[in-house]
Amino acid sequence: MKFDEALEIVMREERDFKDGETGLLVLDIDDTLLKANPNVIKVYKSVDGVEKAISTAEFAKDPDKAKMGKSVRMYDKTENAPKTGIAFSIREFRDPQKVYDSITKGTPILKNLKLMDDHIRHGWDVSFLTARGLQKVVTKALDDFLKTKNKEGELVPLGDSFKKALSAAVNDEDIKYVGADDGEKKANVLRELSKKYTKVKFLDDDDRNINAVRSLRKELPNVKAIKAWGAK
Repeated sequence: MKFDEALEIVMREERDFKDGETGLLVLDIDDTLLKANPNVIKVYKSVDGVEKAISTAEFAKDPDKAKMGKSVRMYDKTENAPKTGIAFSIREFRDPQKVYDSITKGTPILKNLKLMDDHIRHGWDVSFLTARGLQKVVTKALDDFLKTKNKEGELVPLGDSFKKALSAAVNDEDIKYVGADDGEKKANVLRELSKKYTKVKFLDDDDRNINAVRSLRKELPNVKAIKAWGAK
């Protein structure tokens, strides 16, 4: 069985509700909902003071990212790049216009969006859960970017299905999300969401985030962490 076929089976599993049940589909953004436009926003990697621009997808899969906070550091500007060792800068993710454009001008990942459509048609709410910051900007960009198909097959805004107040950009500088890393922060957000819905499904491309949530399956039996289509 192909991965995308297996994903659709898992995503459709328990999709329908019994009386009184509710469901929330929680979606990561980068490499799940969309590919951020690499011409708009970049991450920078410095090796011994030599800086190179990389895409968000490359950053997500970079093996050195797992060493963040240990042997790998973060820096803000080119002139602050350490002269020795490896470091990353996500300074462009603090630029509201770049963040907005990176989403609204991104490339949609259609199979994951079709799964979102399918759940909305069956009464599920949706929210986002991302490692980005600038939560208000991200919310506005997704509200403008995301569309779903109505019964006539026309693309329309998500409307009330998009639960903005339940969405989270866990590295927002003004909102303090609890956790030692992105995976733990996301897991803690899902812990709170699990109290509000009978069923919660979390779709993400990063194994570290998936595993952080799955490690809580005994505590949160109503939460399913599922790897996004197209993730490597």
